[in-house]
Amino acid sequence: MSVLQIITAVILILDSIHIDADEMLCPSDHICVPAANCGETGDILYPCNENYTHVCCSSSNTIVPAAGGIESRISVFPSDCGIVSVTDRITGGELAAMGQFPWMALLGYTQRGINFMQFLCGGSIITNNHILTAAHCISIDPSLKLQVVRLGEHNLETKKDCEGTVCTTYVEIEVERIIVHEGYNNKSLENDIAIIKLQKSINFTEYIRAICLPFDGISDRSIPTGGKLTVSGWGKTDSANVGGSLKLMYTVVNVWDNLKCNNSVPPKIRPIRETQICANGKKKQDSCKGDSGGPLVNSTVIGQDYKTFQVGIVSFSSAMICGNVELPTIYTKLDSYEKWIVDNVE
Repeated sequence: MSVLQIITAVILILDSIHIDADEMLCPSDHICVPAANCGETGDILYPCNENYTHVCCSSSNTIVPAAGGIESRISVFPSDCGIVSVTDRITGGELAAMGQFPWMALLGYTQRGINFMQFLCGGSIITNNHILTAAHCISIDPSLKLQVVRLGEHNLETKKDCEGTVCTTYVEIEVERIIVHEGYNNKSLENDIAIIKLQKSINFTEYIRAICLPFDGISDRSIPTGGKLTVSGWGKTDSANVGGSLKLMYTVVNVWDNLKCNNSVPPKIRPIRETQICANGKKKQDSCKGDSGGPLVNSTVIGQDYKTFQVGIVSFSSAMICGNVELPTIYTKLDSYEKWIVDNVE
């Protein structure tokens, strides 16, 4: 046997060992596939590669993506989404830790005759070029122009945010293009969803990174009635707080059954659609004015880690005063817009 043949044989053996090692991570009746290609609906899916992009999936639930289909285009979303480096810690909500919600975005508006930036809505990072928000945040006022998106922000009073010896500075990126859902109704707020394309790519850091979306094959799409979700933003913290909070806040809200929601909200808001989520928190703990466009999120166990997935967008409150326990806030339900989002981030 020649030297070249020996080297080739060694390489083939090493390759087979590597493949066997990967397959050993999954049970015998499962295979290691991209997360987007697994149709399993269990609470926990186990990753089978070090980057957490593939999961162990039973052969019967493995999706073979059609050419050009949604599954084949999920790769535009970051695989390391929804991860935070801090431990857990809005209207009546709690102060967020620095870096606790690194996908948060602030929308900055300019106004004719006024020489400063106004931050009036929130959003979430979904790719290194795109921000997800509510459609009504694009058309707040004819005199306002959405100019920039601010990322990595925590305290609006300071240019640099610090906790202990660790400091970070926010980043602002100009808006290139805005895509509003073609079915958006500015009276009923149906299809209240929009995507902002940025002029330049986002550099992800510990304090700036993307949120996961609920259609990447990992997250459980079901949102059980009574389930607890988290909402964050710089909105009003009480009815007297005219300008909103200077620091990023968060609170936990409970999901309502849509039938109960329909029966509770004022008639002019009905009907609550399948493309919407109703939820609210305890007394004076809810999303409020200024939180619009921000993410409603849920955390899922993947192997031994937690990943955070966005399930909704803050749309509007059904009450005159935020934090009313008798009336919920309405959110745009993201899994209803899977194809629309994927089509518009390419």
